[in-house]
Amino acid sequence: MTYPPPPAAHPWVVPPPATLPLHPRSTAALTLGILSVVGLAVVAPLAWYYGIATMRAIDREPGRWQGRGQAHAGLIMGVIGTVMLALGTALLLLIVAGIAVINAFDSGYRPA
Repeated sequence: MTYPPPPAAHPWVVPPPATLPLHPRSTAALTLGILSVVGLAVVAPLAWYYGIATMRAIDREPGRWQGRGQAHAGLIMGVIGTVMLALGTALLLLIVAGIAVINAFDSGYRPA
């Protein structure tokens, strides 16, 4: 038994759009952003940079790349990580300055 050939596609039927590839740096921005928030705050400025650069590249060629959401999430987490890095650095400097002040005012008295 032979089957008839499939019906021809109508000219007004539009095929589904092909999915665009992810921009390679969008995943890098997201990964660096996650690392910066989780505890490796040193990479936060890199996440911030990669997020901005990738979003600009995707906006420049919207029909070529996708992954703007990942880049934006990496950017936001990079900003949060940078703030955490700045606060941690300020706290460390305050602790060091406090220790220096305490040592400067030490009278040298030691009870016997």
